[in-house]
Amino acid sequence: MEQPNTQLTEEDIERFLSLNPRFFHGREKLLRSMRIPHVSGKAVSLLERQNALLREDIAELNQRLETLISHAHENDRLFNRLRSLVLELMVVSSLPQLAEQLHLHLTRHFNVDEVRLLLSTPGTTHAPWIAPLPEAETLGTHNDLLSQSKAVCGTFDQPLTQLLLGPDTQSQSLAMASIHYDQCYGLLVLGSTQKDYFRNSMDTLFLTYLSDVTARVLAHLSNQ
Repeated sequence: MEQPNTQLTEEDIERFLSLNPRFFHGREKLLRSMRIPHVSGKAVSLLERQNALLREDIAELNQRLETLISHAHENDRLFNRLRSLVLELMVVSSLPQLAEQLHLHLTRHFNVDEVRLLLSTPGTTHAPWIAPLPEAETLGTHNDLLSQSKAVCGTFDQPLTQLLLGPDTQSQSLAMASIHYDQCYGLLVLGSTQKDYFRNSMDTLFLTYLSDVTARVLAHLSNQ
C-alpha cells in the first residue's frame, strides 16, 4: 500500500499561517531565529542589515553569558574545595601536619602532581614535602620570586624546576606563591606534569589567598 506523502509544502505552511495569524505570539525565540528579507530590489535594505547586526550581537552576548556562567560554576567549585582545605589548615598542630594537608588536598582535589613547601626556617628538612629555601643567588634571574606580592605561574627552565621540587621531579609547569611570616619567609610550589596546566595568563587569586593562609598558620606554629 502506497504511503501518503506527509511532507509539508510552502503552500501548506502559508495556508496554516493564514488560518492562524496569532501563531507567532509567545514564540519570540522562534522569531529571532528567522530570516525574513525586506524587499528592496537587488540592494540589501537598511532594515534587513540592522536585523542581521542585532542577531549577531544577540548571539555574541549569549556566548559571553554562557562563558560567564561556566566560569562562575568553576569558581564555586574551586571556592568550596579551597574552603575545605583552609578549614583543615586551621586545626593543624605541627609543621609536618601542615605540609601533609597541603599535599593531600592539592594533589587530590586540585589536580596538582607535586607540592613543596620551601622555608627559610632551620630544621625543617625532616618532614615530607618540606625543604630548605634555596639561597637567593642560586635562584639566578628568578631571585625576585620571594618579593612577588601575587602568585606566578608558567613554565620555567629545568634547573630551576629541579632546584625547587628536587632532582627527580617530573613537573613541566609550576605555580609559586611567596610566604612571609614573623621574620621568616618561603615559597609554596605546585608542580604539574602537564606543560600547559599552569599558564602565566591564569588567575592566581586563589593561590595567593592560600599562601596568605599558610603564612598565618606558620606564624601560629612558630609561636607555640
